[in-house]
Amino acid sequence: MKFYIFVIMDNLIYRIIGLLRNRNILHIINKIMMIDNHNLILPKLYLGNIHSAQDVSFLRSNKIDSILNCTKDEQFHPYFKDKPKLRISVNDSRSKNNLIKFRKEIKKGVEFIDKEISLNKTVYVHCYWGLMRSATVVKNHKNRNFIKLKILKV
Repeated sequence: MKFYIFVIMDNLIYRIIGLLRNRNILHIINKIMMIDNHNLILPKLYLGNIHSAQDVSFLRSNKIDSILNCTKDEQFHPYFKDKPKLRISVNDSRSKNNLIKFRKEIKKGVEFIDKEISLNKTVYVHCYWGLMRSATVVKNHKNRNFIKLKILKV
């Protein structure tokens, strides 16, 4: 019974997040929760939300060369017109079909990040909130590279 209630609450939270999805709400929630719009995760790798993906002063001052957009419908800023970009087109949803699709797409995202960083480019990875889809891709990138380092040390 407790698990069933948890699943219902989890689905309800995702629906509420979907309804609240606008830039003003994002800004308010980030202020209240003290969440930054972006963070430098590793040298040459930033993780963040849609706000920083559209903030030209942030993009220029941090020399963002490439972008990985983990949203289904958020447009790339014109700043990226002639820059390498990749979209992982998944919804912010835990539906089985969406998760299956996301799982298949993560590898493409990790390979894109690896390629761009190997070319000495700074990559910005984002989804709308900057907390779930994009963070999952970045975590997979970090795990993959950690495993490579462990193998090289052996």
